[in-house]
Amino acid sequence: MWKEAMWLGIPKCELDKWNILEGDLTGRFAYYRCETKLPDGCESEIHITANSRYRLWVNGQAVLSGPCKGDKHRHFYETVNLTGYLTAGKNILAVQVLYCNPDSAVGQYDERASIFGVVTPGGGHRLAVSGNILNRKKEIVGTVTTGKAEWKVCLDGTFYLKSNEITMNLGAVCEEIDFRKTTEDWKLPGYDAGEWKEPETKETVNIDSFSESVGLVQRFPVKKRSIPLMIEEADGFIEEMETSQIHKTGILENETLIVPAGEVKEILLDAGCIKNGYPMYCFRGGKGSKVLFTYFEKFVSDTKIIKRTDAENGKIVGLTDVIELSGKNICYEPFWYRTFRFLRIRIEAAAEEVEK
Repeated sequence: MWKEAMWLGIPKCELDKWNILEGDLTGRFAYYRCETKLPDGCESEIHITANSRYRLWVNGQAVLSGPCKGDKHRHFYETVNLTGYLTAGKNILAVQVLYCNPDSAVGQYDERASIFGVVTPGGGHRLAVSGNILNRKKEIVGTVTTGKAEWKVCLDGTFYLKSNEITMNLGAVCEEIDFRKTTEDWKLPGYDAGEWKEPETKETVNIDSFSESVGLVQRFPVKKRSIPLMIEEADGFIEEMETSQIHKTGILENETLIVPAGEVKEILLDAGCIKNGYPMYCFRGGKGSKVLFTYFEKFVSDTKIIKRTDAENGKIVGLTDVIELSGKNICYEPFWYRTFRFLRIRIEAAAEEVEK
């Protein structure tokens, strides 16, 4: 475990490409990809961690997020079985890594404040993975171990996470993404990562014997996650709500919605109870159109106490993500989980119609 694994990081050429200084990496994302070709019936169990936070996909399917919160004495890793996600042919491990600079975690009112719950001891966007892939005969037919496998990396300089009055006690989690400048396709096997760069190899994940003998301390003392993994399972909304201002669209029954060019449509949904999750939204067309997602736990009034479900007399106050569509088919989900009971989606179609 971790015997041969190395920490990977962003090469300087990626910073130069975006004209980004190392002190301006908080709230930004690095995308790591490992491509491998496999026979049918393969299995694999891997260990994975990152600095400061990651989300893992295999062949476009979300697997898990991590690492578990640690401190300067413990940097946890997760162990996950990938067997059910692997297929015959090309397979892609895709890891989205968020960096939270500890020096950016001191000002809660700062738009670029780090997410306080995952701040780590610096060091940039790092990834460490350890694990082999076995065939039906239990023979090693591939590896995803960082430092051995052919990983590639890309720094996304098109946006960074933001904080506002809703999230100031958490840190920057709000997303404003223009998909004309970036893409969601990098998680899929069909994506061409030919222009991505080779990651910079940092140090070994396990401390080497010489460093240990002279009393040097690891920046990231890796430890096995000490609590169970969070459960992720498919879920949805139970009701589409209606007010005098927001009319039902039938999205839950029809599953699709078309917003004609130049028009605006709002959707109001109730999940039935407060939930934590990674909502996913798929769109077709609508280049240049803007979509706003507002997550909130109840309707509120400035003048009187109302029921949390009173959509007619209450107003909506919550965390809002904003995306602009590229015109291509995209499936978008926020990187950080969202806590909500209610969701308002506002679609502002541009010169092309939007299909939701």
